[in-house]
Amino acid sequence: MSAPRESAKITPYLSRAQDDARSAIEAAWPEIVALAGEIFHDPEPPGAEVRTVDRLTDALVTHGFTVEDKPAGLPTAFHATYRHLDSEQMRKGLRHPHLGIIATYDADPRLGHTYGRQLRAAVAVGTAVALAAAARVINGSISVVGCPADADGDPMLEIAEHGFFEQFDAVLAARPAPVGLGAFFTTDSSGHTLAGRDGTLRFSAHEPAAVAQLTSAVDEYLASLGSDAALLLEEAAGSTLRVSIRAPFAQQVHEISTWLLARADDVATAHGLTVHAELRRTVPEMLVSRVIIRRARTYAGSIRLRLDDPRKSPAGPPTAWGAVSQQTPTADAWFPIGDVPVDWGTEQFAVLSNTPAAYEQARLTATAVALAGVDLLADMSFRAIADNQLIIALGKRGIQRSHRRWTGIHPVFPKNSPNGETTAAAAPD
Repeated sequence: MSAPRESAKITPYLSRAQDDARSAIEAAWPEIVALAGEIFHDPEPPGAEVRTVDRLTDALVTHGFTVEDKPAGLPTAFHATYRHLDSEQMRKGLRHPHLGIIATYDADPRLGHTYGRQLRAAVAVGTAVALAAAARVINGSISVVGCPADADGDPMLEIAEHGFFEQFDAVLAARPAPVGLGAFFTTDSSGHTLAGRDGTLRFSAHEPAAVAQLTSAVDEYLASLGSDAALLLEEAAGSTLRVSIRAPFAQQVHEISTWLLARADDVATAHGLTVHAELRRTVPEMLVSRVIIRRARTYAGSIRLRLDDPRKSPAGPPTAWGAVSQQTPTADAWFPIGDVPVDWGTEQFAVLSNTPAAYEQARLTATAVALAGVDLLADMSFRAIADNQLIIALGKRGIQRSHRRWTGIHPVFPKNSPNGETTAAAAPD
């Protein structure tokens, strides 16, 4: 297999790590398909994915992973890690890379896996098994982070707000997509998503004049912004208004939220009312790690994974992946599972996701993503490029973050010092 153009010279160690990664997926795939089938036929709704978590963690333990803390204390989240570290390299001050892989696994309570998340879980396990095999050659840590869902919020966003993803040098994942969207970019074919915030405003009494005044003020405010931002107010039951804020950047969402709360309070006061606001946390915009997703796409071409052609499209809706992507370089690869034009969220998509063709696409996707992960483990320069791209993107948003480091992290001890190797080996990775 030829190397991607951007990759460093293929060394014997890297070549062996790539071969071991591919072999590991091939060997484990039948059991992974069986695991995904069990998840598909035993769907669990958001926040209640107990049996699914047990199945996934049992499978990972079988492949040498250790189940660790529950991210953000969520009962159906999990964190499982495989480590292969070189104490001699650590003695010299090296920090081995640490990659994260995200799995989601909730289902519709009535229709089952209408987003094919059993395939997401399958790709996550396959990628993890492959990278663990590679780490035995080139060292590093691999973590699978299980993110549940919740009808009243987004646990992945909550996990991100705890800073959980900061520990990873990159985060990888993949998902099945409808026809036309499986282009190995994230969220839509261009990879962009909007930042957003949703919630409600509730006046102390139903007063149409107050609603009309606030709606008119919103229209004038949006016109003054002259941007792609949107603020929608929709009347719900009684005196309640549903609020939806969308903007290219999270900072804009914050500014719009601040304006809305102040203006709603002014309008309420003018009409002898009070207003109570309940706005959910802001979901940041997605920052796609172009260098990682392009590397994965290059590998996809080399193994003949069928992908849709990328196409420019408007920014997609807010997703919790935005919060992850602002903590570490992030790539969420979308792959097509068939030629039948069915949409996410339908029973037809669930059926399509459980076909042999869909599982073969998932296997090839796991291989392509894993090979990009092998490059991240092996190539410090590649990691640094991905990290620098993120730092530049954050800087444009007024967010300052230092570069990640992999050398000079631990104290360097003399080789034969009494405490040198022991201390270095015990240092965190």
